[in-house]
Amino acid sequence: ACGERSRTMSDPRFQEIVVNGQRVLLPPLVFIPAGPFRMGSSRWHILRLRLSGYTWVQDELPRHTVDVPGFYIGKFPVTNAEYACFVQSGGYQDERYWRTAAARAWLRGEEVESGALKEAMEVWRAIHAQPGLLAQLRRAGILARQVAVWEQLARMNEEEARQTLGRAYAERPRDRPAFWDDEGWNNPSQPVVGVTWYEAMAFTAWLTDRLQVSSHKLQVWRNGQLETCDLRPGTFEVRLPTEAEWEKAARGRRGWIFPWGNRWDPEGANTAEGHVLRSTPVGVYPDGVTPEGVFDLAGNVWEWTSSLYRPYPYRVDDGREVLESEDRRVVRGGAFYDGPQSVRCASRRR
Repeated sequence: ACGERSRTMSDPRFQEIVVNGQRVLLPPLVFIPAGPFRMGSSRWHILRLRLSGYTWVQDELPRHTVDVPGFYIGKFPVTNAEYACFVQSGGYQDERYWRTAAARAWLRGEEVESGALKEAMEVWRAIHAQPGLLAQLRRAGILARQVAVWEQLARMNEEEARQTLGRAYAERPRDRPAFWDDEGWNNPSQPVVGVTWYEAMAFTAWLTDRLQVSSHKLQVWRNGQLETCDLRPGTFEVRLPTEAEWEKAARGRRGWIFPWGNRWDPEGANTAEGHVLRSTPVGVYPDGVTPEGVFDLAGNVWEWTSSLYRPYPYRVDDGREVLESEDRRVVRGGAFYDGPQSVRCASRRR
């Protein structure tokens, strides 16, 4: 509640700088040291999940070792306040930040048959074939208004559903996130939502560009200690984490099932079990912080990675990190409407 009422206050956790007359908020960073970790889930864990009725887990096999170089990750998910700097500085009007042909097509409104629409139509086909899925959605804690939308869509034929969903995607703004003007989602301290993968990538390109102009000092947490490092122009690239980097940041050195340990803790994350049923200001679940100091890697909102959705084992050089592809990308972490299974460190969606 305090976080949501701080709409008119500056957030002391973020460093404000001015670059070429434009406001930029620098996120505090956490250093994740180099080294191998075990990615994915064991067959025994998968069997237990399947026996409990959770079937969305086969893509977590096989469990395998991935060696990841050291990197920095944001202490919190990107907030509306941070993203507003990108919007207000004209990031949507500057195609330099939209680095792929598909991203520029999306920006111009030329790409309507989006991955989101394809995914929604797959959900429609599943519900149309198995009406009982709607009852499962209710039991899973999905918001009542979302279930009502799917009930309405399920009564349509395929072409009617495609046209209805297509209009929604075609008419969404191309100069700001989809829910930018909705008070339920646009508090400055809430994580930004309603962004495509293209928008997330453009934001990181813009922030990299802002940091090329002059020297700055970044706040970095390393081994639990806050340090200040000098950032020289041209030495730092901001980007989405790879799927392997995200999971290593979430699991930590101990390889836990959840960011805080191996036992489920409803106080550790904003999930359906907490009945908040909306996104919350970043960093307000201290019981869920990783040992390295990263918040909200479980629950709250799903997070984009740079990786294409491909079978395991993960290899950084097998083509899944190419930018020029319109295939589905991996999202991680689960959201406020998900249960414990979806917010595990190994859980992955497309």
